[in-house]
Amino acid sequence: MIADTPAMDTPAPLPRSLLAAAAKAGQHMRPAHAERLAAAMARHVGPSGTAYLAKVVPAPAFVEHARDLLASWSEHPDVPGALLGAAVASAAYAHDYARHNPQTELVVSGPSSTAVHARRTEQVLLQLASEAQREILIVTFGLYMHPDLRRLLAQAVAAHVEVTVLAEDPSDNPSFRGNPGRSLEGTGVRRLRWPSAERPQNGAAMHAKLVIVDRAIALVTSANLTHRAAEDNLEVGVLVRGGDIPARLAEHFDELRRTRVITET
Repeated sequence: MIADTPAMDTPAPLPRSLLAAAAKAGQHMRPAHAERLAAAMARHVGPSGTAYLAKVVPAPAFVEHARDLLASWSEHPDVPGALLGAAVASAAYAHDYARHNPQTELVVSGPSSTAVHARRTEQVLLQLASEAQREILIVTFGLYMHPDLRRLLAQAVAAHVEVTVLAEDPSDNPSFRGNPGRSLEGTGVRRLRWPSAERPQNGAAMHAKLVIVDRAIALVTSANLTHRAAEDNLEVGVLVRGGDIPARLAEHFDELRRTRVITET
């Protein structure tokens, strides 16, 4: 006769808001720091008396994110410290792995070859526009959108995705003949420009071409945001998913906006 096995208590899953707080804290902590915090949290059955944990690592960034985590924990006092600490440490290691192991993919336009098996620029642009959840940043020299991309960007704006386009402008570069305002008319997209007063006096052009989605995916390409560049021109780019490159690129343009090197039209 087989003896009954004693039932083991299964801990309840973390509330979604607390899980999100753990993920955010882990994202901004080094794995070793997250481990140290997790070990200290494991000694507590709840959040009472844990304010000192924010200073387990005497670094300003750690203190800030640890305090935010402890504030969220105080709203769920039944969650044991060992469980929450493990979530933070896991998030830290997951983000560290993603930063060091991004997924990259070649993207091409124009003639194909047997040496490179890559998706087409137009296909990738349409996919990125359709899968964005929070924000899209587009940077381009030329802007002559084809109808499908224009429609998807307008749909993204309607779905409360923040769509921002930085394009070359004839008012800032007299040799440029495009009209980004006309191309974006009626889409609800926010438009940025690099004012001529902020450029070197040697006639520098706004020449970068990239698309960043949700700060997690970046397409860096030679292709302008035009139908011809997306399909017919000989263009090459790299699509980066994960890692810290998409976020760092987005932060680069954030800072240019804060310092008013780039302004809204």
